[in-house]
Amino acid sequence: MTQILTVTLNPAVDFTTAADHIEPGPKLRCDPPVIEPGGGGVNVSRMIRLLGGNSTALVAIGGATGELMRTLMAGEALDCVFVEACGDTRMSFAVHERGTSDQYRFVLPGPEQDEAFARRVVTRLEALLQERHYSCVVGSGSLPPGVPDDFYGRLAEISARHGARFILDASGPALIAGLGPHVAVVKPNDIEARMLAESLGLASDDFVALGQHLVAHRKTQAAVLTLGEEGALLVTESGVSHVRPPSVPVVSKVGAGDSFVGAMVHGLASGMAIEQAFALGVSAAAAAVMTPATELARREDVERIYATISADSAS
Repeated sequence: MTQILTVTLNPAVDFTTAADHIEPGPKLRCDPPVIEPGGGGVNVSRMIRLLGGNSTALVAIGGATGELMRTLMAGEALDCVFVEACGDTRMSFAVHERGTSDQYRFVLPGPEQDEAFARRVVTRLEALLQERHYSCVVGSGSLPPGVPDDFYGRLAEISARHGARFILDASGPALIAGLGPHVAVVKPNDIEARMLAESLGLASDDFVALGQHLVAHRKTQAAVLTLGEEGALLVTESGVSHVRPPSVPVVSKVGAGDSFVGAMVHGLASGMAIEQAFALGVSAAAAAVMTPATELARREDVERIYATISADSAS
């Protein structure tokens, strides 16, 4: 039975290509693009499928690019529920410069939404939680313009009312305003964690203190802070764990965060303790940086890395 529901309110059709070098002025001849469905929750659902799990992806789409998104999602063999959005689904572009191995990413904001859109999302979420009884709901990615910053907090409250754990993976105002006692796990990366710490008047480089503050002040039940090559921290009422992945060749860091969330939530929905699910997430993030462009982690790499890592107590 599908136990995971992902929510993507501002998805994107992702175009990825490469060029020998990038400079202003002349036309830049690029490779044929790879076109994929993107957005936080969409990629989380893709990662769950790659690990052999199932999820339902609740995705807001609109216009011609929304129809393209629908087609791309069908190609991923995902269980999708679509909500009508205002305007055209946004696009994003990534260009790899072969000469330097640098990657340039251009992300559009998405169309303005109205109050009726927010009501449609809430109504559909409520219906799904009542009909299918999900154990985990993932709110991931940016909020589209016009949607209140605290909208993820509202979804967390609704999820908790239906007995589902809400996992929050957002940035900026949506992250700050989305926090609250109904959030089961929040997962900021190092940049987001520094911003969050500064907004709370805390030291921006003390990630353990940030996680402990969030848990102690009922901003979340557990905090997961991803720190790139340094691994990740898990902070709960029971203590702090720090997992460092083995050194791996870095091809592209794109998709590492979504791979982490997908693997962690897959573990939680499968009955893993949060410490085990957390370690599985670290493994998936490490595996994701080994793959090119927007490709997510490979299952065999995740399983191999997971077998080698261990959680150490952090002071």
